[in-house]
Amino acid sequence: MNPGGEGPPQGATVEPSASKLGEMNASAAQNASPEVKGVLPCEKKSWFAIRVVDDKDAIIEGLTLKLKIPDLGDTDRLTSKGVDPIKIEALTPGGKGDVKFIDCGEVVWEAIADIT
Repeated sequence: MNPGGEGPPQGATVEPSASKLGEMNASAAQNASPEVKGVLPCEKKSWFAIRVVDDKDAIIEGLTLKLKIPDLGDTDRLTSKGVDPIKIEALTPGGKGDVKFIDCGEVVWEAIADIT
């Protein structure tokens, strides 16, 4: 019986053996914390969303946004009420992207950024 619950039971012995070293290392790796230098890896993914609205908060449809997203490279997204906001999911946290160009045909829009 081991009253403290830690370590081998009283009177038990563990014979050191080079042949069991691989097993012991595998067991230690499986049961060890995933922490590396005090930091746990982040399994959570990030997302990026864009909503294009006019001064009355109405969604502007039919704009093609030419984006450069590190996880995806160059990609296009089309604004519409059915897919609002434009959302790109499962991105690596901490990345940065660019809106390279907004194609809106012959209409000229003034862009004012409002990040919320």
